[in-house]
Amino acid sequence: MIYLDNAATTKVSPEVMEAMSPYFSEFYGNPGSIHFAGRVAEEAVENARKYVAAPIGADPNNIIFTGGGSEANNLAIRGVAEYLKSIGKNHIITTQVEHHSVLECLKQSFYDTFYVTYLPVRRDGSIDIELLEASICDRTGLVSVMTVNNETGNLYPIHEIGEICHQNNVLFHTDCVQGYCQTGIDVKRDFIDFLSASGHKIHAPKGVGFLYTSRKELLHPVIYGGSQEYGLRGGTHNTPYIVGMGWAAKIAHKSYLSGDCVYGEMLSHVKQQILSEIPDAHINGTPFANSKTINIRFDGVDGETLLMVLDSMGIEVSAGSACSAHYAVPSHVLSAIGLTDDEARGSIRISVSKYTTFEEINEAIQAIVDTVKELRGG
Repeated sequence: MIYLDNAATTKVSPEVMEAMSPYFSEFYGNPGSIHFAGRVAEEAVENARKYVAAPIGADPNNIIFTGGGSEANNLAIRGVAEYLKSIGKNHIITTQVEHHSVLECLKQSFYDTFYVTYLPVRRDGSIDIELLEASICDRTGLVSVMTVNNETGNLYPIHEIGEICHQNNVLFHTDCVQGYCQTGIDVKRDFIDFLSASGHKIHAPKGVGFLYTSRKELLHPVIYGGSQEYGLRGGTHNTPYIVGMGWAAKIAHKSYLSGDCVYGEMLSHVKQQILSEIPDAHINGTPFANSKTINIRFDGVDGETLLMVLDSMGIEVSAGSACSAHYAVPSHVLSAIGLTDDEARGSIRISVSKYTTFEEINEAIQAIVDTVKELRGG
């Protein structure tokens, strides 16, 4: 199998598996217990908190572990709502291309209390910063813009957005699930108040993530229970998975700092080779230099059919976000950048990881080219 759907999820690395293993069967105490077994588990959780904080320049005490990126996004947006209402700030700004966990959270939770501005994006997937700044008013309390788009690989100007928010006394949240350990983001330098991340995008297991918050007192819990995570996230700590995310972050951050990542080089090769064979193929959006994701459109070809043929050949790509893959509707991201329904349905997403090889990439390119030509009848 050639797996090229790493924007959806990544495999757990052997090093992470090894680090997690003792906390399933040997050091299995509850971190909330005060006996020896509990203290060992608590120490492991706190070490992981340091590891996940380092790549974003955060104080470990400002990290709240969650069950994943979607929960972290909900905790940031729903969690700050009471504070915003208390200070008369009932306006939120986001974009049309955010992850469903942001868009649905806003849709389900705030229609009767807040009003939301959904900023459009340009044809290349970029954001109009001047429009964002002009959309801020006296009642704006929160801006939520993702770091890297999960379907196109676009990198958004987080520092500029954070600076604008800071100057206007507006809180800033970024969904960094696709950019964590990949973009050099710094929460203090970039004026970020809330940042969401997920373990399974960086070779940790599914079911663990975190929310960074610059001020814990601004948040109300979304999940109630015990006093875990500073009283902001009830539920017994998932110690093995938290340990796994900590190790994955430590490894990924080291790789980023050393320049070992070759994602951009791989996807540049994909782009060049496919366009040389199929000149009328289109790149949707503008993947940033070290993006692990590229979205390609083949007009006159049904993307789902292409995906299924490739799957039968052992090549795994996707037609968009895994969160909406089972629904027969065009991607909201591709629609937002101006694609028609047919154009969006003719698109596939390729995303790589540190385990992807150039040999696999070349084999996949050839299969894609051959299949597209066959589906076009030539």
